[in-house]
Amino acid sequence: MKFKNRGRKIYKTKEKKYCVKRKSGRFMSIGLSVLLFGGIVFVGYSVAEPLLNYTKKKGDSSISSLGTSMNPNDSTSSGNEDSENGLDSLENISTAYKCSFLSRSSLEDTYSLRVALDDIKDETDSEYVVIPLKTSGGRIYYDSDNRGAGYSGAVYSYISLDDIVSEVEESGLKAIAYMSVLDDNIYPSSYPDAGYRIEASGSMWLDNSPDNGGKPWLNPFTEEAEDYLTDIADEITLAGFDRIIFADIAFPSFRESDLDYIGEIVKDEKRYRTLVSLANELYMTSASNHTPSMIEVSAVDIANDTAEVLKSSLSTGTVVIKVDFDEFYEIENYSFNGDTTDNVKKLIRIIKDKLGDFNVIIRLIGDYSEDVLDAKDALVKLGYESYILEW
Repeated sequence: MKFKNRGRKIYKTKEKKYCVKRKSGRFMSIGLSVLLFGGIVFVGYSVAEPLLNYTKKKGDSSISSLGTSMNPNDSTSSGNEDSENGLDSLENISTAYKCSFLSRSSLEDTYSLRVALDDIKDETDSEYVVIPLKTSGGRIYYDSDNRGAGYSGAVYSYISLDDIVSEVEESGLKAIAYMSVLDDNIYPSSYPDAGYRIEASGSMWLDNSPDNGGKPWLNPFTEEAEDYLTDIADEITLAGFDRIIFADIAFPSFRESDLDYIGEIVKDEKRYRTLVSLANELYMTSASNHTPSMIEVSAVDIANDTAEVLKSSLSTGTVVIKVDFDEFYEIENYSFNGDTTDNVKKLIRIIKDKLGDFNVIIRLIGDYSEDVLDAKDALVKLGYESYILEW
């Protein structure tokens, strides 16, 4: 099938979720028509205003520098608005956001999950657990009802979302869903129209040659990719998770030759608008299910000024900063020769002025628990009290 260049996709909400069809009818008099019209306008405004108020504001207190804790007293708007909508803002949860990241192997079955949750309770001070439901590469670690996910072979676990949420609640923790977005090589392998195509031939673009393990990626310019992602997000956020993190809202690391192959849609200097549009579409999907969302961005991308999704206004007010201890060498124009804790502190100093008014949660990823915990303790002393730990 020949690939059609869709150009930039302009953000829109889905009519099936936010539009109400008006039925035609007969009116006996002009006076009755006016009364009915007035009633419709009043009811429509009263229903729509809470959702509009929620999406207009970020729902989080402003921060002047990275690490300001999410203190209820810092909120710039009334907490009642969010409570009326069933959407509590992040600052109403806790003055600090303490999380642990669950391993994928813990989602094999309910017993494995229960054991992992017990370990988190025993070994950390976490109040939340982040559940990796769709991970980088495209694997899904729950029993998804999405037909495309099943057909493409993306489903790697058959534990239900209801069981996951129930087990976390019984453990005394709170569940945060984690969903990788565009770093997906599985779905476009079965549904090529959801991936990038070579402009001249219409054939599927791969990130390397087939002999070198080249893979397709989800293409945010296509409706097929957006429909798949919003359906998965809808399925997850209907399940009762406390929050959801949307990660990997980014383009692949294109080489110059890749840009030439794919064409103008990825050469356009304003291509970042498509990422922002997708991020806001996912935000609206989760908000319609009363599940607040945040996005995750790599600290390396922020330091290198390649975090394109942050180049324009986002609906969410909270960003998770991913700090992987194995990626310090990827940061340009800086050297990291200290121990892990010193390197983390240096990286945070580099990026803190690039985050504007976002609330920030720092995700620390390392091979050894001692390194992760030492870095966490050092950041807490500096005032960075919200974190996600993974080892």
